[in-house]
Amino acid sequence: QLHIFRIFTLQMNKAALKGMNAHGINKVPNSQQKEPFSLFDKTPTTSKPRMSEKLLEMLPNITGEELQFVEGLFDGNWTENIAIQPSDEEFDFAMAIIMALRSKWEKQDRPPPPQIEELDWYQVSNELEAHMGKLTEGEEVERGGRAFHIPAAPLQVNQEHLRHMMSSVFNVPRDHASGGDGLDKLSAYVYVGRKFDSYGLMVINHVFSAAEYFMWYDEPLQGNNVIGVLAGRNWGTEFDRPVIIGAHLDTVPGSPGLDDNGSGLASMLETARVLSDGGCAFQHSIFFVAFDLEEIGTQGSLMFVKDYLVGSVMNKFGIPEITGCYVVDCISNWEPELNSQEFPARWEAHLPDTVKSLEAHNYTGDFAAIIYRKQVDS
Repeated sequence: QLHIFRIFTLQMNKAALKGMNAHGINKVPNSQQKEPFSLFDKTPTTSKPRMSEKLLEMLPNITGEELQFVEGLFDGNWTENIAIQPSDEEFDFAMAIIMALRSKWEKQDRPPPPQIEELDWYQVSNELEAHMGKLTEGEEVERGGRAFHIPAAPLQVNQEHLRHMMSSVFNVPRDHASGGDGLDKLSAYVYVGRKFDSYGLMVINHVFSAAEYFMWYDEPLQGNNVIGVLAGRNWGTEFDRPVIIGAHLDTVPGSPGLDDNGSGLASMLETARVLSDGGCAFQHSIFFVAFDLEEIGTQGSLMFVKDYLVGSVMNKFGIPEITGCYVVDCISNWEPELNSQEFPARWEAHLPDTVKSLEAHNYTGDFAAIIYRKQVDS
């Protein structure tokens, strides 16, 4: 039963506990609280059926074509099977399968609402503290403070701050397989949480497991999204229209993740510093999020939307929609040499204007791309 493996915990700093009290969710008594960042205990491996067998069990009426389509998403060649710009028929076909799976999930027993645990980002093991000290040498993230070791003017980007983050804590492996319970990935978690805390944000450690993905892995996937909320004037009301600024924290195996995606993490944190310390008051709330497990089916962002944004904020406050979301990924690669920018041939028919622009600039990779969805949720 998939729901047995469902995990959903929210750990918050004191500012978040105060700001989220309208949720009506009880805080866990101190005697029951888990130690911070001890949530990576290995679950005993269980035998798993083949994915097709699990799908047939969940959806006995699924057709052979539908089964092949879903398996194609996870066979390692999904980019060859999914259209970049799907037709209405292809889009409807994919959504029909997704809704069928969701319907099956909704009929199972639902996990209880999450309980909130208080979390102090400074209560970590001596080993982790020492490791963080090595990664962040030259920087102090003081509790309740907002300054970096080289101050920057209000509403101005501190380039030294960006360089420091990208050359230290965000230049180490953070993948699920080798870094899931390692000091490098834990250091990145704690670093982001402390940064958010030092900016005066409401900080939430969103602990999740993607039960829907149990059929593809030997054990439930467990991750941590670190969320910092800069509350706007409309926080806690139905009139809030949140803005989300996110970047994924994890890396692919064997990569330190400097460009993918230490660059996005550093820019997201610097944006949070600038906006929280600029003396401006915002009408709507801004959510800064470091997503986990992006490299495994974008699970962190999926569960952030399901568990936290919709389930724990929008539904509780009666918020009908968000303003929008900015996801920052792979922005440090800058190549001013001619013919340094490659472009997949199968994208050319879908992005002809981009091809023309690249041709006019001799395929020089000295730009940043902004990508958005043509088909949006209604």
